[in-house]
Amino acid sequence: MDAPASGGRPSFASWLAFWARASRAPFLTASLFSVALGAAVARWDGYALSWGLLLLTMVGVAGAHLGVNLANDYADDLLGTDAVNRYRSPFNGGAGLIQAGLVAPRSVLAASSACLITAALAGVWLGAARGPVVLILMSLGFVLGVGYSADPLGLMRTGWGEAVAGLCCGPLVAFGSYFVLTGAVSASVLWPSLPCGLLVSAILVINEVPDYEADRSVNKDNLVVRYGRQAGVRLHGGLLVLTYGLIALFPLLGRMPWQAAAAVVTVPTAWRAVRIALARAEDPVAIIPANARTILLHAAVALLITGGYWMAGGRP
Repeated sequence: MDAPASGGRPSFASWLAFWARASRAPFLTASLFSVALGAAVARWDGYALSWGLLLLTMVGVAGAHLGVNLANDYADDLLGTDAVNRYRSPFNGGAGLIQAGLVAPRSVLAASSACLITAALAGVWLGAARGPVVLILMSLGFVLGVGYSADPLGLMRTGWGEAVAGLCCGPLVAFGSYFVLTGAVSASVLWPSLPCGLLVSAILVINEVPDYEADRSVNKDNLVVRYGRQAGVRLHGGLLVLTYGLIALFPLLGRMPWQAAAAVVTVPTAWRAVRIALARAEDPVAIIPANARTILLHAAVALLITGGYWMAGGRP
């Protein structure tokens, strides 16, 4: 596979850094924090945790997420949207390495396949330990994850991709992780995973705003292309409002421990992200701080909710 040119054979560290950038590895927080949340809820429900199963679950989820990211860059290169995107940033517009000539599309596809095979092997191992439900969840995640970018689903061009990404990275991963660790099916893990999933959807929506011109030019009909940048930033704000509404409501209904409501301390950051987005929707450069804050919000909220479950210890 291609690697950064350095006048000689690249070191393992530079090779690893290159592929971490190509696969957008920092965004693994969107899925791995849901694995941690599933483990925290399992502990709260009174189950002893198997750290081996938890580690293998994290390997499988990470492999799937990286594979999907790489597949998305490959598909966007075929579509042409990244090539015409003038407003790429660390938060939107893909990795950009194909367009910079640093890696061949075939190498990105090969790396995606390697990551997805790793995820599949981990899933088969977990399925052998916990039964066919794991394989069903893995298959669903694979279809939706790869189908986000690839035909025939092409969800990123249908207006459904944003919701599907939130579903996969939030409730689906958390539910699957909970099942692997407990062997049980329970709705208790779905409640705290909903705010996390909504924030993943909010990230995709706000990232589509600076990508609007490039996506529209190649008929990548995501929600923002379909309804416009102003509608996109309003949807982003609505998703954040719904997120915090659920965080406040679920402890009152006994669906989450009250300690998890500590995530509301991030409201000022959310408010600032919404204000920036609403004021700068038409400026693809000036809006970027809203993108960064939304990504930060997801990480902070997921960690605070997860930490709340750990602090709670167990069900009262």
